[in-house]
Amino acid sequence: MTSNMPAHSRESLVSELFGTDTVTYLKNKHRGGVSGGKGTRYEDFFAVIQVAEYARRLGSDCGLVSLEAQAPVYFIDDLVVREQGDPPIECCFQLKNSPSVAWGSGEKSIADDCKKQLQLAAAAALPAPGVVLVTSDGECAQSLQASIPVELSGAVEVRWFPWADTANVLCKLWPAEMEAVAWLSKQENPNFQEVSDVFTVLLGVWGAQGGNVVVSANRITGQSHCCPVK
Repeated sequence: MTSNMPAHSRESLVSELFGTDTVTYLKNKHRGGVSGGKGTRYEDFFAVIQVAEYARRLGSDCGLVSLEAQAPVYFIDDLVVREQGDPPIECCFQLKNSPSVAWGSGEKSIADDCKKQLQLAAAAALPAPGVVLVTSDGECAQSLQASIPVELSGAVEVRWFPWADTANVLCKLWPAEMEAVAWLSKQENPNFQEVSDVFTVLLGVWGAQGGNVVVSANRITGQSHCCPVK
């Protein structure tokens, strides 16, 4: 995957494939994403859910998974999840907390970024990454799915993930989306407040890493059991 390729090597490949202007675009995109992403709750909420889901699915093997926010020299860069294995698996997420998201056309559009992310992996003779566009608006997600460009169909996924102003409200309104977090609770059948306590601790662990964290099931479970859950 492109995850095995250092950023400077990806930069050289991007320059060769798409030109130096595209390299500049990605650098500016990364710089703006890092600056604008500080404390961005929607992206943080989604990342922590991915951590919990991998912990539940893989158990002790969860240490084979890493997550990186605002990955440099990626077209789809909000969150990159990498799972070691043979072959390794990489999934790139673009997150949009907005009811107005469109594929667009031409350079710098979402459609073009998705296409180029796939082309970058192909040029490096690497397995195609998972490319996922995530939106907080259900109707918008349906519209994006219905209008996905032909060249991206089957290669790019559209996903809905809810948004709320606080972790507490999110856990109360969307329990199905929080099941992996509930699994990490020391309570057998945690209520939404107990799930929110776990979620809040995990958000703190994620935030303390500055957006880069190697997922460890033992560590995550230990951290979640430090929650003030009675």
